Amino acid sequence: MKASGSIEEVFSSSARIRIVKVLLVVGPSTRSQIARRLKIGYGVASKHVTVLESCGVVVSRSYGKRVRVFRFNEGVDRGKWLRELIEEW
Repeated sequence: MKASGSIEEVFSSSARIRIVKVLLVVGPSTRSQIARRLKIGYGVASKHVTVLESCGVVVSRSYGKRVRVFRFNEGVDRGKWLRELIEEW
């Protein structure tokens, strides 16, 4: 999937930055796990993960019909750059 989002979309929300940090530190997580860890609603987590996925920062894998696991996408240059930026910050 080609990343279609911009850096502004990723960094325009503190929730998205926090989601990226969770995925970098904790590793692959479901929307529910992300929401619980960040103490935000499921719908909020879902919306922000969708934006991150459209930007190519996050990728997902489905297990059955109901479970999707999201992980930080290090397979693209922007993923490597973003990891370095967040780790330095």
